[in-house]
Amino acid sequence: MTIDLMGDLTKVQPKTRNQDIGSANKALADEFLEFMKKSPIERLRDQYLKAHNLTEDQLKSMPLDQRQALEDDITQYIKDQLNLVEEKKNADKAMTSTGNGLQVMLAKMQAA
Repeated sequence: MTIDLMGDLTKVQPKTRNQDIGSANKALADEFLEFMKKSPIERLRDQYLKAHNLTEDQLKSMPLDQRQALEDDITQYIKDQLNLVEEKKNADKAMTSTGNGLQVMLAKMQAA
């Protein structure tokens, strides 16, 4: 009686590999869905905490005065980021309207 170990191995490997890929895909999908459920402000808060190597739990365990200083800094960071978004929108609108005006001027110059 002979046992074909390679044959058994090839039958197991693809299934295991597919399960690993499936698990990884599910984890990524879950992470993405969790991210999308958050408001822009929550995302900015998470971004701030990550940039400062902090977690919510670490923040909660800080002394009140230290925590309040960080909360104030987080609030200012969020305001600054939202202002940047608004400024970019306004700049994009200005460029679009200016761009259209330039196209009209160029067309008139070429026609002359």
